[in-house]
Order: sequence, then C-alpha cells, then structure tokens
Amino acid sequence: MAGGVDLQKKAVKDNAKKSKILSAAANCFMADGFEGTSIRKIMNEAGAEVGLFYYYFKSKDDIYSAFIESLFMDYRIKIIGMTEKAVRSPYTSFIDIFGLFADEAERFRNEFVGKMHESTLRDIRDRSLEISVPYIKQIIEVLIEYGAKPLISTEELAIIMTYGIGNLFLRDKESRLAGTDRESMKTTALLFGLDLEYVSLTLPRIPYAEEAEKITALAELCSENFADYNAERMARLIKKRMSSGEIFVIAHKNNIAGFIMFSKKNKMIDHIAVSPDYRRIGIASRLMVTAMAQFEVGEELSAVTFRQEHLMSDGVSRMYKKFGFDDEKNIVVRGEPLVRRTTVVPEKAIITE
Repeated sequence: MAGGVDLQKKAVKDNAKKSKILSAAANCFMADGFEGTSIRKIMNEAGAEVGLFYYYFKSKDDIYSAFIESLFMDYRIKIIGMTEKAVRSPYTSFIDIFGLFADEAERFRNEFVGKMHESTLRDIRDRSLEISVPYIKQIIEVLIEYGAKPLISTEELAIIMTYGIGNLFLRDKESRLAGTDRESMKTTALLFGLDLEYVSLTLPRIPYAEEAEKITALAELCSENFADYNAERMARLIKKRMSSGEIFVIAHKNNIAGFIMFSKKNKMIDHIAVSPDYRRIGIASRLMVTAMAQFEVGEELSAVTFRQEHLMSDGVSRMYKKFGFDDEKNIVVRGEPLVRRTTVVPEKAIITE
C-alpha cells in the first residue's frame, strides 16, 4: 500500500516538473521563436539541469510540438462540438465553423500578438489549419449524407475550404477582405454546385439590426397564419428575440424570405413565417431544423397553433407534424381556442425537403 502511495506522489512530482519545463519552453518560444531557443535556454528558464530535459522530452522539436498543441486544447473542444452539431444544424454548419475561426483568431491576437515571436505565430496559424482539416471533412460528409453534391472529392474540398476560405477568417479584421463572409459563402456554394443566385435561400442566419422592420413587415403580411396575433406584441417580441439571438432569417437579395423565433427559456417555437413569394421551396424546413438545433437533444419543445377546425390550421399542422410535433393538447389563450403541440428534440436533423 505504501509503495502505491509513493508511486502516486512520484507521478504528481514528475508531472509538476514536466509542466514547469513546458512553461519555461513556452516563454522562450514566444519570445525568441524555435530557432532562437535552445534546450539550455529552456532549462535555464526552468531553473533545472539540462540533463533533466531528456527525462521528459525527446528533443527540442518534441517540446515545441507539445507547446503548440497546448494552445489548442480549448479550440479542439469547440470544433469537435461544432462538428457534432452539424448533424443537427447542417444548414449553418459552415457559417458556425468559419465564425469559430474568426472568433478564435481574434481572441488569440488579443492575447498574444505583440508578445510572441513572428515565426511562432506563423507556426500556430499553420497548425490551426492543419488541425481543422479533418473536422471540416466530417462536416462535408454530414452535408453529403443530407443530399449535398460537391463537385470535387471530400478530401480535396476539405483542404480547399480550410486553407482557402478558412484562412481568410484567420486574418485580423483590418486586413480581411471586404465582404469575406458573403464571398466565402459564394465560394462554398460553387464548390457544392449550388446556384449562386439562390444560395442565400439555403442559409439561415441571425438577422442584422437593420432588418427588424422587414421582419416586422413580413410578420404583418403573414399575420393570418399566427394564432393570437397582435401587431404591437409581435413588434416587441421581434425586438426581444433579436436582442437575445433567438431568431433566424433566410434572406434573398433585399428581401426577408422567412423567419423563425424561439425561446430557450420557455423551450418553445414562437412563430415561423415565410413570404408568399418564397413558399414551397423548403424555407420553413430549413428554419425549423436550425431553430430546433439550438435546444438540447431530448428536451421537450412546444409550439402553439390553431386547432384543427380552424381555416388556417391545415398547412401549419402538416408542417409541425413533419418535425414530430404530434402530441397535442387543446388550450385557450386570451379567449381563443388553440392547441399546444410538443415534440422531443432529435439527435439528428429531420430533413423534409
């Protein structure tokens, strides 16, 4: 028993020594780069004998790799999470992952630029792209499973999207090309063989602040489809959901083709609307898939709609039933007879197009 305790203490002590050497190496590599750092310099920084280095690391390359990898622990967790989410939110998968590229690059610059040797920064940038390729490939495979038909092989597409489009998002805001977000989506569309004129109709997104009036106008246009509609309440709700990020739109040119609002707190789909000019092309389905992906798998999700006997209930009922809202309970809201529909959030997107 005592021997086991001694071994455990030794392991803890060894880990502490290794961490101290790695921390010293990080300081050296950040200040002087790989070429400007020697093993002796690292061990002087660590306050230890040079010989101890080889007990924990094989070479300078070995500890440099360990240092670089240590910077990507959080990033790996995030990109794995986004890859896993792609099966639930395929339409926003690339928007999400390129957004991660941009956010992580900005965070990294704020933390390290001006404090790190230029050569080390380049190596970190290269490694971030190298790490990302297999995850981009997994997302492409998910999209193919859901019907995407890229024009080149999955492997080639993953490399192009990572080192081409993804690389743009690693630039700082000042040096990124104007319209990078829009242009990258166009490039993605071309690689997937999509029609550029209509690609935006496949991409639900968070609305811009200046689109509030257009969303409100669409709600008014579709008001007969909403149970218990009130213009003032709707305008307030749109403003609230835009503030909390609980709304997605699909836009085409200068038009809002459709929107969906939801509440994570209430676990509820508030409203979904599609412009009459854009119906029967899958917009409602894309919005619903994307909204449902914002909830945890297995959560009960509800929506309140007209009852079956209502003139407007037929299309609404069919749409919700496609997404599993089969459990129905009659309720009365402000004197109006309605029905609460519920479903359980699935593990994978329900593609109904």
